Amino acid sequence: MIGEKKIQAHKTILAAHSPVFSAMFDHSETKEAQEGEVKITDIEADVFEELLCYLYAGKMPDLSKFALELFVASDKVYEFVYFIILNINSYLFISVST
Repeated sequence: MIGEKKIQAHKTILAAHSPVFSAMFDHSETKEAQEGEVKITDIEADVFEELLCYLYAGKMPDLSKFALELFVASDKVYEFVYFIILNINSYLFISVST
C-alpha cells in the first residue's frame, strides 16, 4: 500500500530481491507477514511501480524521469542492491559526465 494506492506484488519476488522485504516476510511475528501487506510511506507509487516492472520483467525504468528516486529507494530504503549496481549508478555517472 502506497498512500491510497494498492499495488499487487508477490512476496517471493520482493523477498528474493530485497533483504528488507525478506526480513518482513520471513518472520511470522512481523505485521507484514501476518497481514500480507506492506505500507510504504517513503516512496511514490509511480516510482515503486517502475521498480516492480524491472524486478518482474527486466524492463529498464525510465531513468531520465526517476533515476534519483529509484537510487534512493533502491539503496537506502529497500536495498535492491543489484538494481543499483547494474543500472542506476552507471546512468547517473553518464548523466553527470556528459
